[in-house]
Amino acid sequence: MSVEERWTTLRRKQSLSYPYSPQISIFLEPVDSFGRAVPCLLKSLLSLAAKMLDKAEELDETDGIMKVLNILSNDLQFDDLEEVALKFGMRNTDTSAVIFCESHLPPDDTLDWSVLRQVVILNRLSSTKAAIYYLMINTGVVDVFSLGQTRTEELQVFGSQILSHLGKYLPDVQFTFAFRFRIPRSFELDTTMMALIFTLQLHRHGKYLLFTQAIVQQYKLKAMEEFHEVHDKWLGKMTSKSDYPFIVERTKEEVFKDEGGVLTQKGWILIDVPGFGNCGYHSLLLGLDNNSKHVYNPLYVDERREPIDPNDMARRWNLQVVRLRRDLRGHSTYLLNRIYKRGQEPAWWWEVGPLDRKDEKENHDSFFETGKDEKYYFRKKKLPAKSQMMTVWGPFVFASFLRIRVIVISRTRRPSKEDKNIVDEWSTWIFSKRDNVKPIQQAGVHRMPDDEFRKQPTIEIFHIGGEGKDVDNHYQFLRRGYCDGAVQPLTTEPENGTLLSILKEQFRQKKTAANVTNEVEREATVDGSDREKMADGTNAREDVTEEAPGTNAQTTLDASEREKLSEATNNTNEAEREEAPGTDTQATVDGSERERMPAGTNDRENEEPSEKDNHDKQIAFAGEDV
Repeated sequence: MSVEERWTTLRRKQSLSYPYSPQISIFLEPVDSFGRAVPCLLKSLLSLAAKMLDKAEELDETDGIMKVLNILSNDLQFDDLEEVALKFGMRNTDTSAVIFCESHLPPDDTLDWSVLRQVVILNRLSSTKAAIYYLMINTGVVDVFSLGQTRTEELQVFGSQILSHLGKYLPDVQFTFAFRFRIPRSFELDTTMMALIFTLQLHRHGKYLLFTQAIVQQYKLKAMEEFHEVHDKWLGKMTSKSDYPFIVERTKEEVFKDEGGVLTQKGWILIDVPGFGNCGYHSLLLGLDNNSKHVYNPLYVDERREPIDPNDMARRWNLQVVRLRRDLRGHSTYLLNRIYKRGQEPAWWWEVGPLDRKDEKENHDSFFETGKDEKYYFRKKKLPAKSQMMTVWGPFVFASFLRIRVIVISRTRRPSKEDKNIVDEWSTWIFSKRDNVKPIQQAGVHRMPDDEFRKQPTIEIFHIGGEGKDVDNHYQFLRRGYCDGAVQPLTTEPENGTLLSILKEQFRQKKTAANVTNEVEREATVDGSDREKMADGTNAREDVTEEAPGTNAQTTLDASEREKLSEATNNTNEAEREEAPGTDTQATVDGSERERMPAGTNDRENEEPSEKDNHDKQIAFAGEDV
């Protein structure tokens, strides 16, 4: 028997059931430690890969970057399939194997066909078309899935190869083919990547009908695991929030309340810290670590080099905050006594420094008051305003002392002069690491371009302040999470519809279009007797012509009917193309075909198949992960 004679197309309900039981949930968990929007993160990875390509060419390391670019450009290459599959944890077992091929099915003598229970063959037809053949050896059924605009004929041509190949190893098994459905390319532009992920689900009995675009993008991000790390270290050295016990986890809604989406839109990740009076120093310490400057990190400064009890980490960080406060007070005194002596200050000094002796003392004490200790600075209630970091003087002294550029994005809330509403005033301050350099203040939010940002060590922090009883001064650390422009637009999110819902809609559209076509044809068919009655009792329409001898007893359609029929026919053809190949061949399953179809392929259109109906061909591994 030829493959055409063994080929059937399953009905809707059977197509949308699984060919195995039980099904296992094997979807990837989110792999980004900062919880970034995956579409924007993938775009950022692509931006950096393109930027690094020129340098890679100089170093003769283009292969690795090109693989990254191909995946991020929705063009996974066939030669990279096995490498990516290993990253997804796909490995052959004694009972289940995966085969990748293009035009020809390769011979593989390493497989033991006597113990194999299933084989999944990924046939990549082109960069936009692929087919997957799921062989269940104990039932002799080959389920067929396709991606892209495949034709039944090309699927059957490869099916013939499969029959010839299997005949060498399993000559006593009579295999039949059951076409299930086609995955539209609109669901995932990278056909090869989608085929690989789908193959993994079949191999491990996953719930592929619950695929969403968001899940597929998690797999793409997993494929970028090494470059993902390169990307994050290119933007900053802080790789995880779990290393810092003082970090405060915030919901997206809480973050949005603080910054209104403005900073996230610019590509920053907001990392919050406790708001009890040390928030400015905690934020600056995170900035130091983000630049690999661990001078106040207790894991690096402990001279004994003994392991630190995790339960004691919070107190160790508290001691380092007090130490930083004390050091900054000393440098504040140094600047006023040595660098900016009274009477010799630069013209811009009054925008930054103290105006008189009283102000000098307040500025020094804002960092650290003599006689105070850890108990005072980390007491249970919030510190008074005099003991908190000053908005301008604090970053100014810190930048000079640590020799690191500091950028402060400030949001100041004030009552509007025109009405009672509160308005936000945004500004950007840039403090140089060098002395005698005037700080730069700009209205609005300005994110320094990545290349300029990376030229020298830089810390970015966010300050919230203003007037009114509901406004509280607070600092947060800003960690760059995306390359320039990668989060435009911010609303770029994947569709949440499942593959099952999309396939159901395809079937529904085809059925609707077919019903319309049948109705139009019935209305347009007029037998001979009807025409005689029309001729005797009515005025014949001008565009109904007399039937010639020997022709079928059917009228010539008038213009409106012809147009209606043509439209319905076009809708049907388009819906057929959207549903799946194979509908043009053996659309009606006769008795002999039903015998060749796997158990569970019944004709009950309006009844969900039971678990048993889903297939007697199902492979019940009783939870075994094949």
